[in-house]
Amino acid sequence: MKKISLIGILFSLACASPAQFYVNFRTGYSISTQPTIQQNRVITDNKIDQFRIKFPYGNGLNLAFGIGYQISENFFGEINAVTTLFSRSHSDNNWEYYFKREYLKLHLTGLNGDVRIRNSSIQLAPVLGYSVKAGRLTPFIKAGLNILYMKSRYSNNYTYKYFDEITGSYLEYTELEKEYKGDIELGFRGSAGVYYQFSDKVKVSADLTAVNAMYHFHQPEIILFKVDGVDGEMEETREKRTVDFSNIGLNIGIMYEF
Repeated sequence: MKKISLIGILFSLACASPAQFYVNFRTGYSISTQPTIQQNRVITDNKIDQFRIKFPYGNGLNLAFGIGYQISENFFGEINAVTTLFSRSHSDNNWEYYFKREYLKLHLTGLNGDVRIRNSSIQLAPVLGYSVKAGRLTPFIKAGLNILYMKSRYSNNYTYKYFDEITGSYLEYTELEKEYKGDIELGFRGSAGVYYQFSDKVKVSADLTAVNAMYHFHQPEIILFKVDGVDGEMEETREKRTVDFSNIGLNIGIMYEF
């Protein structure tokens, strides 16, 4: 009898509460807060040039779809699926310029040639939120996990100068492309924004979202390796990379309540 009474009370509370399901779609652009930095240095005779190249892994156009549940008047829960498009970076630092000139002293360190990085990612974000309704406006905050999977395609075309005791100095043009993958990584996602009640069932939103996440890549797969246009074999090296995916972005969206 007590169990039946308890079930009846819980059912009554559920019916009396404003709980409801909703779906939302958002899009926006994120900017990396911790890009990977490559330090380059060029020493020619008595002149030293130093500069940094930035490769952002959290940049890109975001597309997000979410399903939510309004637990009470103020509290809600969501799970969001997010993908990032056009996450690319490029550097062109051709050392061939220096190889074709004569120097008493020449020392080059860093990245050589044309470097392009293209990233793709899928993120799942279960979050909890709190909102306060004020007329047509509903400010909100939400925070939770950021479950991340990412791939990165790295290409580098460059000219390098070699020395042979028989033929002397000679130049080789190398084309290299490799793909990095990793496992699922956990991070943090939080946002603050506001809903505007457009109609009985529809709200539009704007929010500022921050993601804090590191990603660990495995040994890359060599996709292409050519020397002077001829397929070659690249010496296998143990190469694992860790990049910072952290970013902050502005998004706009639309919500439909059932």
